[in-house]
Amino acid sequence: MPSTILEDVQPGWHVYAGTEEVGRVADLGEHELSVRRGTLIHHTYRVPEVFVAEAYDGVVDLAIDKPAFDRLEVGAGPGPNDTDDSELGAGDPGGDSAA
Repeated sequence: MPSTILEDVQPGWHVYAGTEEVGRVADLGEHELSVRRGTLIHHTYRVPEVFVAEAYDGVVDLAIDKPAFDRLEVGAGPGPNDTDDSELGAGDPGGDSAA
C-alpha cells in the first residue's frame, strides 16, 4: 500500500523539481514513484517518497532540485513508436509469421 503522501497520486500527474517540470508519474510503488520524461527516448527516474514534498490536484512537488532529480535516473528506453524486434515474427517485418 502506498504511503499517505502517495496514496492519491495517479499516473500522468506532472512532477516538479523546484520550479521546473521534470516529467510525469509513470508508476507507483509502495514507497516510491516512477517518473518518465522524454518523447523520442524515455528516461525513467525512481523517486523515493522522502523526496516528495507535496502531491495535489495532478501535481507532485519534489523537495529536491533538478540536478538532484537527474541523478535518480535508472535508465533510458525506447519511445512510444519504437519496436522491440523480439516481439516481431521471425523474418516478417509485420510481425505475422503465420503467412
